Amino acid sequence: MILRFATVRDAEALAAIYAPIVESTMISFEVLAPDVDEMRARIGTHPANKRGSSPNRTARLPATRTPAHFAGASRTGSALK
Repeated sequence: MILRFATVRDAEALAAIYAPIVESTMISFEVLAPDVDEMRARIGTHPANKRGSSPNRTARLPATRTPAHFAGASRTGSALK
């Protein structure tokens, strides 16, 4: 799996995903869903998108940590083995 920070190119999709959450639930602190231009502005001013940062970062599980390891088949040893 590769994870990356959002960029301004993602604004339209993010606004479409976020709007129903704002409009249909009470889990957001927002009353009105941000439009695409507002989402672009928020993404563009986020510290991760400032000059000198690396907006595309990857995350990979270490080879010693497999899904079976996280399932906890054996809980007898240290969690940091």
